[in-house]
Amino acid sequence: MGENDFRYLLNKDLGKKCLILGGSPNIKNIDFENFDGIIISMGNIPVRIKEKRHVDYWMVANSLFPLPDKHYKILNEFIDTTLVFASSVYFL
Repeated sequence: MGENDFRYLLNKDLGKKCLILGGSPNIKNIDFENFDGIIISMGNIPVRIKEKRHVDYWMVANSLFPLPDKHYKILNEFIDTTLVFASSVYFL
């Protein structure tokens, strides 16, 4: 079982605090400095908060952004972020 197997993520961060971020404009009000858990995000959140906080998991289930074959330069800026990409959505 490797990183390409979804079971790799199962219980990987068990017991850690978790913040799940969507595309809300209120994201600017979050005190990232005092949060000591993992962050799961979607959409363009990692790009929007890049200067404030590292994102641990970037969930992608759309055919717009980010797409591995089109936005690879942006994705490669997040080397410590795990990208979880639903390729079935991309090929619809």
